[in-house]
Amino acid sequence: MLRKINSILTIPIYILFAAHLILMSGLLTGFVGFNPDFKIISFALAALVLVHALFGIYFAFERIFLKKRGQKVYPKENKIFRVQMISGIAMLILVLLHTTAYGYTNAEGIFVLRDPSVFYYITECLLALSVCAHSAVSVPRMAITFGLIKEGKGLLKIVKVSMAVFTLVFIFAVIVFSSYYLPSILGGIL
Repeated sequence: MLRKINSILTIPIYILFAAHLILMSGLLTGFVGFNPDFKIISFALAALVLVHALFGIYFAFERIFLKKRGQKVYPKENKIFRVQMISGIAMLILVLLHTTAYGYTNAEGIFVLRDPSVFYYITECLLALSVCAHSAVSVPRMAITFGLIKEGKGLLKIVKVSMAVFTLVFIFAVIVFSSYYLPSILGGIL
């Protein structure tokens, strides 16, 4: 039951993530001006991701406990679980850095943009990679949880589609980050 709740929770996470990605991409590339309402999406996304992470931590401890009790844990599932766990931990750390990557709101309520840096460029690209890796292995598991596919039937197709979609999302994110960070970074070097 908890796994199904966690899977249902990912639906608004993906919707808010897509909205955040599109709006912030527009902001970073200059197509959209800053709007304080963007923060509502960011805070809602952060809150849902935190709840999702707490579920993930619970499931990780549950799985470790099962393994210690000698119950059978399948090697293929272990690989997927490890990717989910490692990318999830990476995301939590990188999201904290992400919240400080672009700027801050000063005492007067004005958003002040931070100068781009190599450090934040790298952490943003790593965040995109961890989100996409986590999502690519999680979407097929979510499809199984919802009963859309069975463990063997159609799983490979869902995995391939999931990998393709999140590879494209990653490439898009890196292009946006590069358009924002690289002119300043390379301008400082040249």
